[in-house]
Amino acid sequence: MLIPPSRHLGKEPSRSKYRLLGLVGQGQFGRVFCAIHRQTGELVALKNLERERFSTHKFLRELRFLLSLQHPNIVTCKALEHTPTGRCLVMDYCEAGTLRSLMDDEIKLALPQSLKLVTDILAGLEHAHSHGIIHCDIKPENILLNVQAYGWTAKISDFGIARLIQELPELPTDRGNTGSPAYMAPERFYGQYSPASDIYSVGVLLFELLAGHRPFSGMPLELMSAHLNQSVKLPESIPAIWQPIIVQALQKLAARRFHSAAAMLAAIDQVMAIASPLSGTELPLLSRPLLGQPLLRQPLLQPIAHFPPSPFQSNVQQSLADPCTCLTALVPEALKPTLKPFPGQVEVYVASRNHVMRQRYLTAASESPMVEPPVVEAPVAEVEPARSQFAVTLPCEINELLVRPQGCFAIANRAVYLLTPAANGKSGFYEQTIATSQTNSVAAIEAKGRWLATATLTADRKPGVLTFFPLPHAASVGWLPPQPLELTHLESTHPTLDWQPQRLIALNARQVVLVSSVVEAPGRDPTRLSQPHTSLKVFTRRGDRLIRLTLPLLLGQIVETAIPYRLVATDQNDPYALVMIDLMPLRITRLGLDLIPHVLASTCWGYVVADAQGQLLLLDEQGQRVGRVDCPAPVTAIAPFHTHGILVTAQVGDRSTLYILDLKQLSIDLMF
Repeated sequence: MLIPPSRHLGKEPSRSKYRLLGLVGQGQFGRVFCAIHRQTGELVALKNLERERFSTHKFLRELRFLLSLQHPNIVTCKALEHTPTGRCLVMDYCEAGTLRSLMDDEIKLALPQSLKLVTDILAGLEHAHSHGIIHCDIKPENILLNVQAYGWTAKISDFGIARLIQELPELPTDRGNTGSPAYMAPERFYGQYSPASDIYSVGVLLFELLAGHRPFSGMPLELMSAHLNQSVKLPESIPAIWQPIIVQALQKLAARRFHSAAAMLAAIDQVMAIASPLSGTELPLLSRPLLGQPLLRQPLLQPIAHFPPSPFQSNVQQSLADPCTCLTALVPEALKPTLKPFPGQVEVYVASRNHVMRQRYLTAASESPMVEPPVVEAPVAEVEPARSQFAVTLPCEINELLVRPQGCFAIANRAVYLLTPAANGKSGFYEQTIATSQTNSVAAIEAKGRWLATATLTADRKPGVLTFFPLPHAASVGWLPPQPLELTHLESTHPTLDWQPQRLIALNARQVVLVSSVVEAPGRDPTRLSQPHTSLKVFTRRGDRLIRLTLPLLLGQIVETAIPYRLVATDQNDPYALVMIDLMPLRITRLGLDLIPHVLASTCWGYVVADAQGQLLLLDEQGQRVGRVDCPAPVTAIAPFHTHGILVTAQVGDRSTLYILDLKQLSIDLMF
């Protein structure tokens, strides 16, 4: 079963409508879980409030606030669930985490997006204030994010210490400083509250988004003194046109601030209209009626510092006879029991359209002679082309090569082939057709080669078919192609949409995820247009669908990673970013880059991306930049092998060159 009962909530109630996907947060009064509705597939957040920590009075108070607030920029309470350990609020799920996750020391959020998120917060506050509710704890940790096609939508959460306007005079002073001192208005330290207190907190947040740091820092007593007495110093990094808004929001006296959230929102909209002609940007597109629309095409996340490149060094440089379209590699089994820090030999499979070549190379760690790396500036034509040990020509173009215990699987649009080297010293491949399809399909092979799965969309737009085929443990001459084991009919999509299987990935020994892009079909009713998006469905080998997710993103290349249930993809809406997708629980994280990924690969330690000019950028598992290498030519394919080896093919004109790199020889900030 994909989702076991959580030990934090005890045994799931047999009548629960929700299946737990995982823990996403922990606060003072309980934990927050990601869950999915068993029938509808809707994702929700279950906020578990333990009775010992959260009294009934506090519980009913927050529930009252949440039920009275229904706004797109406020996390909404949907229902109430009871558990053996307490009560759960069923709330909107925000898959992109908190605003704090975007406020990184090495990455800066683009100015239009910073302003867009602040206006979202102000819109939510205006709604809460109009209902007589003051949040009292606005800070990045309490701002949750939903992913949009271009950017994010902000939602205010955690009304645990919120106050009603009419009860302000009756509040005891010993509870007045409850909150976060770094974002608290001066009067808050004396137990006084008003809607202007939330405005001050938004001013601190806007300052932090634009400057990269808060106006004041220090211990709680130091923060209190600063908020009460120190004047705000605006750095030059904050554009002058936005400084008056911050100054007014951060006035010490509440009466001198904006008189409402709507007033501050109107001031931001007014400056947007003025700033656009001065800056030459498309800021008017971010006015209130169009907020969230994917119209502004500058990078969402901008690295603050440029990562210096390491000198390019290759253990092997070999010219290939044909341009490379995809490749893979393995270390021979005979070498693994005594594997050195860098293997002495590596077997490389290279596909050039419908031609597959297998070549064994010697690396620097081998005691045998190796191919000396020539000077980088040397013309590609001076390098001797590789002489293939084995080669085969297949009936159709190859999209992917996968090495499994049985051999090398070549995956095409309508067929899957198994290639095994001939035995007894004979040259060539044994070529066997494993599966075929009448229409385009995608395929996945389990990591240990135990089964093959294919997903096919029928030509007449009827429901597609997900098929599982068992595979033998080892290939042998004359073994028959496997017969289908399980067939699952995939539901048909909306009749106005074109549904295209994009990638099928084996998550583990029992589950696959089907990634599909959904775009508007040509010639359909224009009044029923919908934004292109991506669908993710997790199936078991029995054909049971466990998870169905719809992401408002249009993904490009998608790769599985070394971390279970994690995918990484390029983002067609924001070309300067990668999208990290964790399925259990669902988390979507954008990774800001300073290049446009042209080729993407996953390794055991992280990810490698290359742009069209040949720059290689190395990221660790969390997406942090750890190294850069400039290749001598545009990169066409990347494949990892061993723990710190990567294969790279680069192309100039119609000639392709293979490089074998040992990352330990480069200045990479990784521990191998």
